[in-house]
Amino acid sequence: MEISYESIVSSHPFRFILGPNKRVFTIHAALAAHHSKVLAVLVNGPMCEAKEQCAYLEDVNEQTFVRFSQYIYTGEYDAAEPGILLDESSVETVDAVVNGNSPSTLNDNNPDEARQSIDEFGTVLLSSKVRRRKKGRVEMLPDFLCEQAPPQSRKSLLRNAFSRKSYIAPSPLVNPQINIEPYKDFTPVFLSHAELYVFGDRYNIPNLQSLALHNLCQALDKFILCQDRIGDIIELMRYTYSNTADRAGLVDELRDLVVHYAACVVEDLQTSSEFGALLEEVGALGRDLVRRLVERLD
Repeated sequence: MEISYESIVSSHPFRFILGPNKRVFTIHAALAAHHSKVLAVLVNGPMCEAKEQCAYLEDVNEQTFVRFSQYIYTGEYDAAEPGILLDESSVETVDAVVNGNSPSTLNDNNPDEARQSIDEFGTVLLSSKVRRRKKGRVEMLPDFLCEQAPPQSRKSLLRNAFSRKSYIAPSPLVNPQINIEPYKDFTPVFLSHAELYVFGDRYNIPNLQSLALHNLCQALDKFILCQDRIGDIIELMRYTYSNTADRAGLVDELRDLVVHYAACVVEDLQTSSEFGALLEEVGALGRDLVRRLVERLD
């Protein structure tokens, strides 16, 4: 049910005091109550918070609350920016690290020559100029353009299923940042979505949870995983399993999303000693990961 603009602006301002710094944030009471039944009790209920028009949320991250506020006013929110670990001029791009090529020289030679490659998920990649039809006849395509891509592996199917995950219908257009440089730490980006999901779970805001899952899924799907950035995924898994719980025999949706991604890239993750330590530390993670890995068995 929608709430009228008049109802929002005519409602009293409600103050939220956050964290150890006791920073004060103010939003319209009607808007907070409309999106969350839990906050509705704080705002309009019989407790002292409603009388004082002020609530103290000691364990809520300030930036998470800012994103929540942005969401209730606009319907969306901005993710955190990646951290910068090293001087940009001293680090090669991910493409150079993974493929041994400099981005400034890739595909510079023979730009008009048809080229074909198969990526790790069996997708045919072509880079060539389309030949025009000549009057009276049509030029035959090269044989390799007529060949079908090889059958997809179970790993590819699992990854494609991850890319097709849908939490919102219709899915909003998202343009997640892409990490073309390994010195950019995407831990803050991933955690900004995960923390908002946990906030939505705590305060019963299912639409916010769905949006956070959608945005995190898009960010992970575009993420270029290299050796230097495995820690970003490990921290996301650590946060997820420390702040969520399975209910009634069902895997939490954030856990399911994170484990699904981990199962797609487990070959890379297993090279990290931190990943092994996390599996020993969090038994539920190993259990859920095995369930997903079974889907990759032929």
